[in-house]
Formats: sequence, structure tokens, C-alpha cells
Amino acid sequence: MPTMVPSSSTGTAVSPLSRNCYATVTELQRRHEATAASSTALLLDVLSEASRHVETVCNRRFWTESAVRYLDVVDAAGNQLFPDDLLSVTTIATDPLTQQTYDEAWTAGTDYLLEPDGELPYRWMRIAPDSDLYWPTGTRRVRVSGVWGYGDGESADPWATTTATGTLGSASDTTMLVAGTDTGTVQAGQTVRLGSEQVFVAAMDTDTSVATVARGVNGTTAAAHSAATVELALYPVAVRAATLVCATEIWNLRRLHGFVTERAGDWSYTVDADKARRRDRRILARYIRRRG
Repeated sequence: MPTMVPSSSTGTAVSPLSRNCYATVTELQRRHEATAASSTALLLDVLSEASRHVETVCNRRFWTESAVRYLDVVDAAGNQLFPDDLLSVTTIATDPLTQQTYDEAWTAGTDYLLEPDGELPYRWMRIAPDSDLYWPTGTRRVRVSGVWGYGDGESADPWATTTATGTLGSASDTTMLVAGTDTGTVQAGQTVRLGSEQVFVAAMDTDTSVATVARGVNGTTAAAHSAATVELALYPVAVRAATLVCATEIWNLRRLHGFVTERAGDWSYTVDADKARRRDRRILARYIRRRG
């Protein structure tokens, strides 16, 4: 997974590589006072690099997308390992005649079982004991449509509903009006959902309650929205914390020669960046690293 280097941009436009951050600009600014006067775009790049580092350490991604994956089959009766974490299935179909038509539909519970049973995310599937179907062997013989990604590791739909609403006049509009009693929860660096569309918040003007956004991210389709409920993407607490540790480290390695200033309430302290990184890796590797 490539590492993305922060740019020196001062605008609010967001690079496609700076999306899907696991912490917000506001959280980084609260953690590290020296970032307060920096541009939102620069801090988004730092958070993005930190988020990609966390993904590398964990060998998985935490943002979610609705997409199709194709599986190669070697064993007609064996377990089929997913190439990514799977949260929910829309359809599963096979291509027994090698025509790429995928006209043999499989039924959950009757034909296939998702594993591990009762635990998210799913990592493989197997043929149900009483099914008459089998996996056709060969390349791209199974098509799985569903929601992919780790999310928060607890829910098949890892989104938090807020009382805020978002209005976008058209599918191409990048200025979102945020209203309601919960407008402060919308922050730069967040991925939010309006209906079925995911939107990345590149900047948030708290005085006018207007957000600059990137539309239709993570495979979703942009559409007009009128006072649509704003939902926030959820990630594991450890991932959010590690992203902030890593982002602080990235920031300081360019300015303080390898030392990191962290905050705990009203207190601040300085730790060696290598120690912070090792601590970060231990926490993530122990709890949420993807094996295999």
C-alpha cells in the first residue's frame, strides 16, 4: 500500500488520496496545538498518510464500500476466502458454464454459510451441508456483491445517526448546508452518509454551517439531497487513537526531529516518536490485525 506524502496546499479542495481518514482535523488540532494555524488541506494530507499507515499495520481497511468481488476457485467443495473483510451480502452467484453470466444464484443459509459464524467481519464462506450446489473451479467463477471493509468491527452497518441534516442541490454540488441541533459533529476529515451516498468532508465552516465535500466516494452515486439525515462513519476506538498518534508523529518528524508532543486533558508531555510508533503497532497488531 503506497505511502502518501503531505502537500503544502492551502486550499480546501481535497485530493482523492486524502479521503477516508480515521480521525478529524479538529481532533488533530486538539491533540497538537502547533497544528491549529495550519491549513485544513495540509492536515487532511497528514491524517490520510496516518490512516494509510494504520491500514498497512493492520493489513485491512476500515472504510466501507458497496462493491463486487470475484473469487478464483481451486477446490469445488472447499472454503472460499474473501479478498477483503465482508460486512453484508447482497448477492452471491456462480458461473458454472464459464460464460461470465453468473446465472446460478446462491441462497444464504440454504446454499452457503458466512464465517466466522456470528462474528463480524466475515472472512470466508462455505457450502451449506444440505446444498446441491458446488463451487465451479477456475478464474473469477464466483461473484460476491456486498458491503466490504472492516467498519467498526461490530456492526454490519457501521454508521452513527445524528440529528444534523445535509442539503446538496444537485449531484454535482460540492457545498453542503448542514442544519439541525447536531451541526458541530460534522468535521473536516469525516466520511458522512446521506441516504445511500457517501460524502467526504474536506472543510467545515462552523460560522455558516457550510461544508465543502467530495461527492459519491467509495463507490456510491452522487444525488441531490434535501435535509437528508447525516450519518457518520464509525471506526474502532483503537484505530482512531492510533491514527492521531501517527498523524502527530508525522507532523513532528518534520519539525521536532523525532519527538512527539501528546496531550491528556490539560496536560501535555513529550515522548520519543519511535516508542510511540512501537506502542501503536503493538496495540493494533494485537487487537485488529487481519491474519492471512
